Amino acid sequence: MFNGEGANSTVNRDSTALFVGRLVARPIAQLALGGSVTHEGPDSMRWGADVNLEDLGGIVRAEYVTRHRKGRDVELDDYGWYVFAGFRVLPPVQLIARQEDFRRPLRGDRSRVTATTLGVNVEPVPNRVRFLFEGVRRRAGVDLRRTDTYIGQVQVRF
Repeated sequence: MFNGEGANSTVNRDSTALFVGRLVARPIAQLALGGSVTHEGPDSMRWGADVNLEDLGGIVRAEYVTRHRKGRDVELDDYGWYVFAGFRVLPPVQLIARQEDFRRPLRGDRSRVTATTLGVNVEPVPNRVRFLFEGVRRRAGVDLRRTDTYIGQVQVRF
């Protein structure tokens, strides 16, 4: 259940809640298949499907999500996807890559967002200290205007 006010909000101004159902199955230890669904009211439904494969120090994860409004042509549904891959080149070092695309056809190309992320996670103290370094190239709008972002982060678990 979510209150729908967005990230870092501590109040629910309109007292509404969004209920989401999610189911994940593991047909084999390395593979997880998942799905989720929610109604945002009587005229809107969101659903998603995902797959996660982990083996031999590698991980590949993909997800597709869509939102349909009652009475609207399916070709105008919002939709998006991403594919994430990671590989441990050394026990404390993981290389990561992610490609994503999100579109809202009803609003046209001005609302399209694509992004490519490349990065590295370094865990000098496994499960306690992690350094993350990422570069993100995002393209958005009709002309797919480019924005580059570089992120460095330190995570410490107590």
